[in-house]
Amino acid sequence: MQSALKRETITIRDFAFGGEAVGNLADGRVAFVRGAMPGERVEIEIVAEHKNFARGKLVGVVAASPERIEVDCPYFADCPGCSYRHTPYAMELAAKLGQLDTFLNRNCEEKCELLPPVGAASRNAWRNRLRFHSDGGGTFGYRMADNRSLIGIPRCLLATEKLNARVATLQIPKDFHGTFALDECAEKGAVSDFDDDAPETLTGRLGDLGTFRYRRGGFFQTNEAIAATLARRVVDEVKKFNPDFLLELYCGVGVFSILAAREMPRLHCVGVEFDRHAVKHAIGNARRYRVGDRCGFFAGDAADAPARYASFGKRLKTMVIVDPPRTGLGRKLTQSLLQSAPQRIVYVSCGADTLRRDLDELTVKYRALHSTLLDMFPGTAHFESLTVLEKRDPIL
Repeated sequence: MQSALKRETITIRDFAFGGEAVGNLADGRVAFVRGAMPGERVEIEIVAEHKNFARGKLVGVVAASPERIEVDCPYFADCPGCSYRHTPYAMELAAKLGQLDTFLNRNCEEKCELLPPVGAASRNAWRNRLRFHSDGGGTFGYRMADNRSLIGIPRCLLATEKLNARVATLQIPKDFHGTFALDECAEKGAVSDFDDDAPETLTGRLGDLGTFRYRRGGFFQTNEAIAATLARRVVDEVKKFNPDFLLELYCGVGVFSILAAREMPRLHCVGVEFDRHAVKHAIGNARRYRVGDRCGFFAGDAADAPARYASFGKRLKTMVIVDPPRTGLGRKLTQSLLQSAPQRIVYVSCGADTLRRDLDELTVKYRALHSTLLDMFPGTAHFESLTVLEKRDPIL
């Protein structure tokens, strides 16, 4: 017979990076629990124990915070997608800003200025792409916290209305096992991977900045409103610095370079992206916006690009934009940037922890001027940030 799991009552003091609430067990170890909030006394069931910390499952709220709100999603307790639906949005945004500040400035003598965060207009109806899993039998849903079980969700509050309407009628083959996507395309509406007439090329919109074509299954930002604001902020930084040459790494379908070139007639850009399909669409997008003569896009390893184009930086005022996946830049690229030494770097990050790691490498030659949090994923544990790095003056 399996023994009952240990239970404790703890006081919650903060939110941790990743969206879990954090308190301490009676023995002093840190305890992480989802669904609680600062100031509350909660009973937890300890489901995983480690030397210095433990993870618990929320059993009950002994003393609730006066700021706790009613959860509007019936799947919140089981679905790991959202972390903050039981809190006011202002608390979520403040928690995320505090997490970014900790990664940027904790134990750092040289502080990075945090600019006012860009919050979302709503926690709901922003996600324009859904990814579902199926274990066969024609059923599909999201993976639960154990990364094994499936939970069927006929309506996700994060998703746009067009996607939810399609989910309600979507049927998939009974013999399908794996992952599939449902995308909202600016021209086609909701598109499933199983549609016989599903186009290979989709169109994503960035507010009033325009539309960009990308390959179905490829990357495009899931939150149109915040993505448009991010793009606008990046272009503003480029215009402020006014470089002669712009190198965009992890360029995707070329959004930042193309938008900057549209507004800066003398700017020349090179974008590098590992995904050859994305590069093909970047070239096409540049032609559509009539900047193809000043925007070149190439498939390759981003880590090799700074050295390849270092000669431009030696004779031209150069800026580099990096927008890596959550794994960050990595040592190979940070060292390449240090060797080529562009005058300014704009770092778009979706992982504050890997951003900190990369800044530790780059601090030899760069200082972080300022950073802005953009809540691209409201309700969830994730957020985006835009950090501007300036090359230090050489020591004489």
